[in-house]
Formats: sequence, C-alpha cells, structure tokens
Amino acid sequence: MIHISRSGRKHPFYIRLLGLVLSLLALATCLAWLITEKIYEGLLEERIESKSYYKMYLEDFAGLQATQYEFSSDQGQKLVGYLYYTNKAPQGIIIFSHDLGSGQNYYMDCANYFAQNGFYVFTFDGTGHDESEGDGIRGLRQGVIDLDYAISFVETSGNFPELPIGLFGHGLGGYSACAVLDKHPEVKAVVSCSGFNKPADMIKGLLKNAMGGWSNLLMMFFKLHDWRRFGSDTSLTAMDGLAASEAAVMIINSEDNDTVPMELGFDKFYQKYKDDSRFVFVRCQEGNHAPFIDSSYLNELQEVSKNWENTLDYDTTAQENRERYQMEEDAFWKENLDRERWTNRLNLDLMGKILSFYNENLR
Repeated sequence: MIHISRSGRKHPFYIRLLGLVLSLLALATCLAWLITEKIYEGLLEERIESKSYYKMYLEDFAGLQATQYEFSSDQGQKLVGYLYYTNKAPQGIIIFSHDLGSGQNYYMDCANYFAQNGFYVFTFDGTGHDESEGDGIRGLRQGVIDLDYAISFVETSGNFPELPIGLFGHGLGGYSACAVLDKHPEVKAVVSCSGFNKPADMIKGLLKNAMGGWSNLLMMFFKLHDWRRFGSDTSLTAMDGLAASEAAVMIINSEDNDTVPMELGFDKFYQKYKDDSRFVFVRCQEGNHAPFIDSSYLNELQEVSKNWENTLDYDTTAQENRERYQMEEDAFWKENLDRERWTNRLNLDLMGKILSFYNENLR
C-alpha cells in the first residue's frame, strides 16, 4: 500500500511538469509566430511609394514615347505597366522586373537607352508599388508571380507585336527574371543584375539585422508565413528557372554589393554554369547594388544627403517625425537634385555590353 501511495503522488507531478513544458512550448511557438508576423508585415506588407523628386518623365528623354496599360495579377490586383518605344522598328521586346522598394519609373533611363537602340521596353509596377494596387508587396515570391502575369499579358493581350522576348531584372527583379523561366522557357535572353538565388537567403539576412541571434529560430516561422501565402511555389529558386530554360543569360553583380552579396547569387550561378556557352558573367569592381548606374553621382548624393541630415535637430527615424521629415526631404531634393545628371546617370560601358548581349540573342 505504501508503494502504491508514493507512486500515486509522483505520477501527477510528472503529468503536471509535462503539461507545464508543453504549455511553455505552445506559448513560445505562439510568441515566435506573432513576432515573425509583425516583422513580416513591417518588411513586406507595406506599400512602396517612390520619392516624387526621383521620378523621371518622358520630357527628360528626346524622342521617347510611352503607352500605359493595365493588367491583373494573381489576386485580381491591377498592375500598371508602360510600353516605351521610339520611331525605330523594334527587333525585340525587353520586359523589366524592378527591385524591392523601387517602381518601374526608376528604370526609365534604362528603358530609354534600349528603346533608342531598337527595342520595345515593357515595364510595370509590381504589387504594392507606386501605381499598382496592393496594400503591400506580400512577399519576395510575389515578384515572380507578377512577372509571370506581365509576360503572359505581353504575349496574349493582342496589344503587342510578336517579337522575341528578353528580360531585365534588378535585385528582387534579378531573382524573378531567372525563376520565372520555370514557367516561360520561351524567353530568349535574360539579364539578371544583383539577383539572388532564393528568397530564404535574403529573408535570413533581413531577420538577422532585425533579431540578431534569434534569426535562425525565427526563420522556420518566416517560411511558414511564406508557405501560407504562396504554397509550394515558395521554394522556387533562380537555379530552378535557369535549369528549365535554354535562354541566353547574363549575370551581373558588383564586388562591393552589400545588399545582395556575390555569394547569394553570382557565385552560385558561376560555379554551376561557368563552362556553359549560353551564360555570360560580368563581375564589376564597383557600383554596389546598381552597377548599371554610374556611381560617381550617386556617391555625391549620398554625401549631400548625409550632410543635410546632420543639420536636422530632431530624430528623423521617430514615427512622430515621419511626416515632417518626408516633407522637408522632398523640399530639399527638389531644390538640390541635378535633374540633368540624374537622368543621364547610366554606366554606358556596362549598358553597351548588355545591349550587345540583347542584339545577339533577341532575333
């Protein structure tokens, strides 16, 4: 009887301990989910509106013309695109896929360059960017989805002549331009500038900046958020798209790129395809995240911006000062941005290499 009595006293204790442990695990899981959801919303579910003073206009480029179009993406959201052209007969059409945080307008000088050299150029604002609908960008995978719908719109809407299709992607767009080949093997040529191989690598970097050592633990929950939005497609990599295509591919990145370091994309692609004749690799010494832009004026702008911000007597990062800062920043750059230099900022040496690549492969 004594043995049974003691066993009876211990058994409920272990049950309670197990219950406590399970409760703590459940609480930790819920907390991690809520934390990652909050970070996800902060990083990926806010609308992106380009700064008005950075915008370019048709009158900045002699002879450039544009026609606006609207088309739907996967959730029925309307995306706004532009076909840029000149009076020259086009030999192909280049579809642009923009970076996270910058809409299609940021690339109007690039569009002008290719249009002046005999191409149609179709650009568009992705979900949650500038003129397109969407409360936020939803996730990095959305870039591939929007580009998929843009290519299909160009091919099937009846608004465009049947021309060989090339892609130009930058940053997130560089990843998208490669990954989308899994759905569009008919694409003839792709230029991926500062693109990465898979979204998880970029998300891990963003999480590490936000959460430090907790990033590895939270990464699992971030992947669950992505899976909830995009299902099995969330695992699609740039490598998957490249493997499904016979397109000619130019991979570009800069050694000083601290946004998408070489090892997240360029090095992986080079290791796999360095001996494949359809690939061209351009390793730039400088140019950071946008080597197609001449960095000299950008560096000047960064210095001017830093000096101006040092004159402000309030915390520009505080939420209560956000509206004030945006108004003062807008006024400052409207007065100080050299629009002539801003709209003639291209790295013509690199752009010439890209043009030759398209001329050779879009026939």
